[in-house]
Amino acid sequence: MASTEFDTLAAAGDLQAAGVQAAHAEAIVSAVSKATGRLVSENRFETAITELRHDMDAGLVRQAAALEAGLARQAAALETALAKQTAALAELRRDMEVGFAGQATALAELRLEMKAGLAEQAAAFAQANADIYRYLWVLGGSLVAVLSSLYMLAETWSRL
Repeated sequence: MASTEFDTLAAAGDLQAAGVQAAHAEAIVSAVSKATGRLVSENRFETAITELRHDMDAGLVRQAAALEAGLARQAAALETALAKQTAALAELRRDMEVGFAGQATALAELRLEMKAGLAEQAAAFAQANADIYRYLWVLGGSLVAVLSSLYMLAETWSRL
C-alpha cells in the first residue's frame, strides 16, 4: 500500500525545481500542509479502524464476561431460592405427616373409646334383658301362684 502522507520536504523541493523561490515554495507547502493536515491518510484510517475493532472486541469480551457473571449470580440466587423452597416444602410435608399421624392416633383412640362405650352399652342391654326376663319369670311365677290360689278358692266355693 502506497503512503498518502504529504511529504512537505519533497513538495518544497519540487516547487523549487520548477522555478519557485524557496520562501514562496515553503509558504505554499505550509499552506497545503495546514489545509491537508486534518485529512486522514489511508494508513491512519486503517490503523484507526483496526484500533476501533480491537476496542469493540475488547468491549464485547468485557460485556460477555459481565453478562456471564450476572447470569451466574442469578443462577446461584435461583438455586438458593429453590433450595429454600424445597426445604420449606420438606418441612411442611413433615409437619403434615406429623399432623396426620397425630390425627390417625387420635382417631384410633376415639375408635377404641367408641368400641369400649359400645361394649359397655351392649353389656348394659344384656343386663337389662336379663333383668327383664328375671322379672317376667318372677311375675309369671306370681301369676301362676295367684291363679292357682284363685282356682283353689273357686273350687272351694263351688263345693260349698
